[in-house]
Amino acid sequence: MAFQTLFYEIESGRVVNIQKNFLIRKQAQKKPYSGGLDIERVGVFYLDGDEPLEVGDVEVKKVNGWGVRLVVDKNGRYRSLERRIEKQRAKLANSDAVLFICEGGLGDHLLQAAALLDFKAVYPEKWCGLRVHPECADVLGKVEGLDWVGVAAGVGGFPKGLVTIGGACEMMADPRGRDYGKKSIYGTMLGLEKITGVAKIRPSEADYAASLVLLEEYQREWDRPLVGIQFNSASGRGKSWPLNHVRALVRKIYEFSNAEAIVFGRGWEYPKAEPLGMNFSGEKTWLETYLALIVCDVVVCIDSGVLHLCRSLGKPYLGIWGGSTPEWILGEPDRPEDLREPMECADWLCMECVKKTAPCMSGVSPDRVYGELAGILEGIETDEPRADA
Repeated sequence: MAFQTLFYEIESGRVVNIQKNFLIRKQAQKKPYSGGLDIERVGVFYLDGDEPLEVGDVEVKKVNGWGVRLVVDKNGRYRSLERRIEKQRAKLANSDAVLFICEGGLGDHLLQAAALLDFKAVYPEKWCGLRVHPECADVLGKVEGLDWVGVAAGVGGFPKGLVTIGGACEMMADPRGRDYGKKSIYGTMLGLEKITGVAKIRPSEADYAASLVLLEEYQREWDRPLVGIQFNSASGRGKSWPLNHVRALVRKIYEFSNAEAIVFGRGWEYPKAEPLGMNFSGEKTWLETYLALIVCDVVVCIDSGVLHLCRSLGKPYLGIWGGSTPEWILGEPDRPEDLREPMECADWLCMECVKKTAPCMSGVSPDRVYGELAGILEGIETDEPRADA
C-alpha cells in the first residue's frame, strides 16, 4: 500500500520533508531529511495514500497530552483521519460481516456500540457483531439492533468473510470539532464520517423484577422518588466530584424533599458508616448497577459509564462536568441539566487537573445541584416534602 513519510519538527509539528514509501528503521536514516535539525528533534509520521503533498501544505499536530498526532492541512482538515475513513470504507465495502472489538470501560463500550449501530443503518445487509469485555457483557447484551454481542464466539463460530475492527483509541475526543464527540472517532474505524446515534437499551419486565429483589435489603420505600448519585471517576481526579459535596447533597435530599438517594461507586467511595442514603458502592457489577439505575427517577452523575448508561436508557440525569465537556465527549452542546463552572480552562480535556485541585468540579456546589434537582423532583413527587427548602 502506498504511503508518504512526513518528517516533522517535534516541538512545532512543522513538516520539513516528505518522502514516498520510505520506512525508517534507524534514527540515522532521518538525517538527510531533517531540514538541518538535530535528528532527536525530528519525528516521523506515515500517512496512507499517494495524494501529492508539498512541505508547507500540512503539519503534524499534537492532539492530546499522550503524544497522539494527526496530519492537518491549511484548511484545518485532518488528512490522516480522512485517509483512515477512506481506507476503512474500502476495506469493509465488500465484507459480509463485521466484528468490532470493544476497548475501554462501559462508557466506551456504549459509544462503540453506537458507532456500530450507525454502520448497521448504512449497511443493513451486513452482519454486525460486538465483542465486549466480560464485565460489560450483561449490560451490552441488552443493546438493541445488533446481530451479536458477546465475549466469545459460540459453537457455530462467526460468519464467513468476517472483517475484524479493533476499538483501541488513544484520543479522548474527536479533534475535528466539538460537535463530533468521541463516538465519531470510533466511527472513523468503520469508514464513517460522523456518528449521531445512541446505543439504546429498553429494560424488560424481568429486569424490573430483578431490581425489586436486588434492592430489598436496602428497605427501599417504593412510593418515594429515588435519586441516583455517582461522583467518582476511575479515569482521574479531573472528572470526580468531592465526597463532601456528595454528603451535603444527600443531606439536602433527605431534609428538603420526599426522595431517597442511592449512591453508586466501584469501591467504597461512599463510606459504609454514612447515616443517610442507600450505599450502593463496593464490589458491585455493571449488571447490578444497571438494575439499580433503571428504577431511579433521576440521576446525578459525572462523565462516566453511569452517565452513558443513563443516555442509553433515556434516563433523566444532571451531568456534572469539569475535566471533560458534553461537546467533546458526546458531540452535543450543553443542556440546562449539564452543570459546569465558567473557568479559563473550562473547554480543556483533563483526566488529572493541571491546577492539582480540580476547582472546575469542586466549584459545582451542592446548593446548585440540589437547586436543579429540586425542580425535577417537583414533577415526580406525590407526598409532601419533609421541610421547606
